[in-house]
Amino acid sequence: MSSLEQRANIIFCRLLEKSPSETLEMLKKAYGNDAMKKTAVCEWHKGKVGQTINKELYLEILKRLRDAIRRKRSEKWEINDWFLLHDNAPPHRALIV
Repeated sequence: MSSLEQRANIIFCRLLEKSPSETLEMLKKAYGNDAMKKTAVCEWHKGKVGQTINKELYLEILKRLRDAIRRKRSEKWEINDWFLLHDNAPPHRALIV
């Protein structure tokens, strides 16, 4: 089944105030082995229905990213030896360069 169809069903379940666990069980019942994984269902439950990316949200994300770099790569942060390459790569394919 299409992941778009499953995403639409997740949004529908959110509107019905179903929990991520309840939504996952419903997807497994409907799609069997083709159902989305638990982590994907939880990620889709986090977002707000109809939320768009605006300047304020994007700045907040960049601030959290900056703080994470400061904590996790302090040696790079201290000497200012890093670049943020924003190439729309999915997170699981992004590389540290």
